[in-house]
Amino acid sequence: MLSINCKNCDGRCCTSRVRKLFVVLTPQEENKFKDFSTKIKTPHKTLTILKNDNSGNCIFYDSKKNLCKSYKDRPFECRAYPLQIYFDNEVNFKLDSMVCPKIKECSLEEIEDLKKKWMEQHLPLDWIKAYSTFD
Repeated sequence: MLSINCKNCDGRCCTSRVRKLFVVLTPQEENKFKDFSTKIKTPHKTLTILKNDNSGNCIFYDSKKNLCKSYKDRPFECRAYPLQIYFDNEVNFKLDSMVCPKIKECSLEEIEDLKKKWMEQHLPLDWIKAYSTFD
């Protein structure tokens, strides 16, 4: 994945500091995280997302340590972040520069490799369209 050093980050991607947090699970991950997830309807299909804690942060976010409690076994979207897949007349990708302050550490080679990893997920088009609603 991307070689972003998350040390000294304020945990924006794991919290609701910038906008409401949705960690969307791929169809292959739904069963793995079933005890920590919930469903959310979109105009395209129902997606499975990680639950949030009472503060709106990811259920795996440790606010005292500012770390992920499940970092080594986190969902694909978290491992791929800040690169996101979306649909706008075709499947495309974007870097979430609004949230990730460490985005400048990503090399073009890493980004291209990660695009391939997104595509290797073999995500159905309706899933990508639904995922695209969380912008």
